[in-house]
Amino acid sequence: MANYNRWAAVEYANRWWNDRNPDFPNFDVNCTNYVSQCINAGGIPMFVTDDTQSGWWIKRMPETELGFIWSFSWALAHSFRWFLSSDTAKEFAQERQNVYELEHGDIIVYDFDGNNVWQHSAIVTAKRQNGQPLVNANSSNSYHRDWTYKDSPAYTPQIKYKFFHLF
Repeated sequence: MANYNRWAAVEYANRWWNDRNPDFPNFDVNCTNYVSQCINAGGIPMFVTDDTQSGWWIKRMPETELGFIWSFSWALAHSFRWFLSSDTAKEFAQERQNVYELEHGDIIVYDFDGNNVWQHSAIVTAKRQNGQPLVNANSSNSYHRDWTYKDSPAYTPQIKYKFFHLF
């Protein structure tokens, strides 16, 4: 059972939203790598396997090009979304139906086109007075951005969201 410190995750998210932690690889599309780092900093343990298609993990491997290897779910929004819905993640994550149920340190995953291909991840780092979350993200670095992403060029009216509460 995880013991999630959502405030440590938010602190990490606020520290690295506009920069990259040199202890991790940096990807052109870095959102899920960033969110994975945030929740790991909050105490969610890695689920390490020997297969990049399972678990949720990153390992230092100096002999590789980037100096690391990682599971798809660590760095790809689509795989991360499915990992958070998996039996393994039931120990620390639960899907929510309403954005107002999210707390600081919780996760939103985005399918901009509405075609069940999940393209973006963000972490809740603040809330408006009405309870709507604000999120931080990487790739297009964002600090306390409106959770809907209606201001994004990737936004479409078909957008779908998945909300995950961590504990």
